[in-house]
Amino acid sequence: TFSRLSPHLKLRFSFLFFTDFGITSGEQDPYSVCGFIFRSSERSNGTFTSPNYPGLYPRDTECHYFFYGNASEKVHITFAYFDVEGVSPCTTETASDYVEFSNYKSVDRKIPRHCGMKKPKTIESDGDFFRVTFKSNDRFDGTGFEAFYQFRSPEGEKKALLF
Repeated sequence: TFSRLSPHLKLRFSFLFFTDFGITSGEQDPYSVCGFIFRSSERSNGTFTSPNYPGLYPRDTECHYFFYGNASEKVHITFAYFDVEGVSPCTTETASDYVEFSNYKSVDRKIPRHCGMKKPKTIESDGDFFRVTFKSNDRFDGTGFEAFYQFRSPEGEKKALLF
């Protein structure tokens, strides 16, 4: 059968393309598809999230969050919510998505990867640079994470202990 549409029927489409993965904090890294920069000189604390949070994060995605503190500052990261599909130890062999932490731009095995629904404990960098990497595979989804970051100097840590 063949049917004709009314000549008065009009369709209108609108497309919206996100280039920031729905992440609204940090400065987008121009050298990375999904990279975000957080500088202590611009903001001493704030939040960051996985792509599309609180919706399902996209599959086959890798995002990097770079934290640059002033000299002698450390970065403290506390997760408010965590749902990253996977099974510990969060490796390729377990087909897990994961969040990875590093004191370097390369891999740092000091802090283990995290996945699942259990929030990691507060994480502290060794120095003024820290990297968080979120990696999803092509299998299952989760809603991801929301985390708070704070740059702290040694003086700030001492003050915090007094209260």
